[in-house]
Amino acid sequence: MTCQTAPMITRLQIPADDGHLVSVEVSGVGPTVLIVPPGGADASTWRSTATSLSTWFRVAVVQRRIYEPEAFISLPHTMDREMRDVITVARHMGPAVVGVGHSSGAVALLVAAEACPSVFRQLILYEPPVPMVTPVGGDSSTMARDALKRGDASEALRIHLEQIVQLPASVVAHIMNDRRLSGGMLSYLPAQLADTESIDALVIGRQRFSAMTIPTVLLEGALSPSHLRVRSELLFRRLPAVSRRVMQGESHAANLSSPAELAALIRDVVSTSSTVYGHEHPVGDREPADVRSPPSCGGS
Repeated sequence: MTCQTAPMITRLQIPADDGHLVSVEVSGVGPTVLIVPPGGADASTWRSTATSLSTWFRVAVVQRRIYEPEAFISLPHTMDREMRDVITVARHMGPAVVGVGHSSGAVALLVAAEACPSVFRQLILYEPPVPMVTPVGGDSSTMARDALKRGDASEALRIHLEQIVQLPASVVAHIMNDRRLSGGMLSYLPAQLADTESIDALVIGRQRFSAMTIPTVLLEGALSPSHLRVRSELLFRRLPAVSRRVMQGESHAANLSSPAELAALIRDVVSTSSTVYGHEHPVGDREPADVRSPPSCGGS
């Protein structure tokens, strides 16, 4: 019986355009997969999946700056800032990286790829909460922010879980009653609220993203909150080179519940990237191409 040794992890510090050092964990060899993790925690939530992926790829996991230990969060935090960090790392790790983004990290990756498409050869987006029609936080974000300002972080977390994430009441109660779970979430709550606010500040018109030609796969959990599935559906209808995979029995955190299986799915998606991408709805449903000039291809 052969024992599989853990891959060696190299920690890089890559200077962003504002001088901030973006931390990246790199492991494995092969084509580069760049992972932009979700909000609410640090990059370690994707470490198990990254370990499995490093069997086949060189895997780079970004530590998003607002989720660094003792991070200073300058408000308003912006998705433009996230975008530039992602582009900086992608350029350093490139060329032609496969971008994997999860939740708000997938939003940052999507915006980065829109601004600098030449850096990415493929995108894999796991339930990005893009505000295509309705805001992600809206009034609930304001309520949570007000509670945090009053010093009631627990109430702010409850609002976030119930009204923004839209978890079932029983799950919210379990989290709030579990000191380990709630404590971890509370430590990242200021960053999480800033993250949500930065997404809602995005301007998403009727055409944005419709000119993107990077092959994109949307990952969805069959058990995920319905609003995430709706947002994924709207994005699916907008992107011109898109397909999707639905993970049966999974919700919004397959990286924690089934990391090896998620890694295998990502490997399969990358290995079949020559597959023809297309919509499952009539061509006439597509919206007109976005002819705006993209923002600067960041990093300098």
